Amino acid sequence: MIFKPDGTLVARFSDLADRNGGLIHGFFFLSSSVATESTDSNQFPDENRYETQVDLLPGEYELRVALSDGKKFGKAIVPLSIKSANHNELTISQISLCKSVSDVSVNGQRLPGTWTLQVPDYAPLLSNETEFQPTADTRFKLGESLYAYFEVYTPQGEGSENGGVEIEIRIVDPKVGEIINDPRPISIAPYAKAGSSTIRIGRGVDISRVPKGSYRIEIRAVDSSGRSTAWRKVDFAIE
Repeated sequence: MIFKPDGTLVARFSDLADRNGGLIHGFFFLSSSVATESTDSNQFPDENRYETQVDLLPGEYELRVALSDGKKFGKAIVPLSIKSANHNELTISQISLCKSVSDVSVNGQRLPGTWTLQVPDYAPLLSNETEFQPTADTRFKLGESLYAYFEVYTPQGEGSENGGVEIEIRIVDPKVGEIINDPRPISIAPYAKAGSSTIRIGRGVDISRVPKGSYRIEIRAVDSSGRSTAWRKVDFAIE
């Protein structure tokens, strides 16, 4: 359920799911593996997944999720902020951290085994024929891959071919404010599509030399005229 700050319910969704993976009420419940006896979370890093999408107008919301197996009950409450798009400025979306990616075919059809064959009008996170699977668990283990997906929006009328737009990705130790990687500018040219002002960017972030601890990824876009977006930030941990 999604509520406005005044308590008004604006969206509601409910469904049933099969732990073994299956089509229930028109949606897929996807599971990479199902733990029945083991309690070792390392054995099943992505035990169960459920994904859907809800369209909302810009504004401030509270997302409430409840889950029950008929005997046990769990819930989560998450603040949700959706900003209005400004088509006259260089802007950047929020960041989705990912642990898994999958190739898609050149004609846009999913390859066998990809995970978002589920909801009609579902908009997967696609960048250069690669689909990025967002994770709700932002704890990463040493040696595990970390991917970031985000979108950069150039002013309307300029198109993605305006040139000179770069992104900066830095890893910060929030306790001391220290930047612990080399945030060299990266051109958006390999991700840009002719005639489109939306640049969909998904790429790996090197954490191979980052020691265990809590960190923050910060990303911004800068163009050749000196315009820059605010830093988008997301926390993660290495265990």
